[in-house]
Amino acid sequence: MKTPVAFVLAALGLLSGCGVLRPTHATISTHYYAADRGHASVDEASGRAACLLVMLPGIGDSAQSFERHGFVEEARRAGLGCDVALVDAHFTYYLIQNAVERVSTDVLQDARDRGYRSVWLVGVSLGGYGAMLTARAHPELVDGLVLLAPMVGVPPSENDVAQEILAAGGLHRWSGLDTGADDPRHHFREARLAWDWLRVSTLDPRSAQTLVLAFGTEDTRAARYEVISEVLPAQAVFRCDGAHDWPTWRRLWREVLRAHPWRRGAPASEVVASTPIRSGG
Repeated sequence: MKTPVAFVLAALGLLSGCGVLRPTHATISTHYYAADRGHASVDEASGRAACLLVMLPGIGDSAQSFERHGFVEEARRAGLGCDVALVDAHFTYYLIQNAVERVSTDVLQDARDRGYRSVWLVGVSLGGYGAMLTARAHPELVDGLVLLAPMVGVPPSENDVAQEILAAGGLHRWSGLDTGADDPRHHFREARLAWDWLRVSTLDPRSAQTLVLAFGTEDTRAARYEVISEVLPAQAVFRCDGAHDWPTWRRLWREVLRAHPWRRGAPASEVVASTPIRSGG
């Protein structure tokens, strides 16, 4: 698929100061960490944890950014009852319109094939946007999402759609997508897809329970996150002081770990060994 030169230049501008375009691979690189079996709900047939958290990084980050910034360690301290998959879904996969396909096929379908009963996506920034696009395309493969300061589209359409929603009086008052229209060819750049997925998902109270939003109150997108928070249960929204950065996201991650469904009630003081079990790609 050809990508317009103007968009490539815009992408390079987004990446300025935080990384360069990296090569993609036929199978996306993924690093797996096993939950401590003393705290996990274990599937009797496979012997593995019943749940998997799939983590998608932001622009300029790699899969190992989650480990480097303490996400795996925080999961250990919380007595995490799920295995963890760190996925190297970097910006180039989005740029060539391949992120959703690779994450869905290489990670999520593989997880189902290996017997995981519950699979949650955890995305920061661009990874949050990828999580929404993936859940929209393959709802049968995703049981829930944790969105940490997610992008909801890319500039300039990200801002344009947010303004449309504010003018309409909120997400549930916004008309959303034309249900009869095909997805745009360059879906990564069409912010209406993710916003409409948020709108539809939160209309159903049961679906809204499987969506978690967390953000720093000094984040430049905080006003947009408040628009989303209005249609979520109060217990599904986490805020703390901070900007659009890893220290803020780590603090938020601690709060999410204390509150959400994969946790199996282990005391926070117990430290759980997190052992790499395989890498793909």
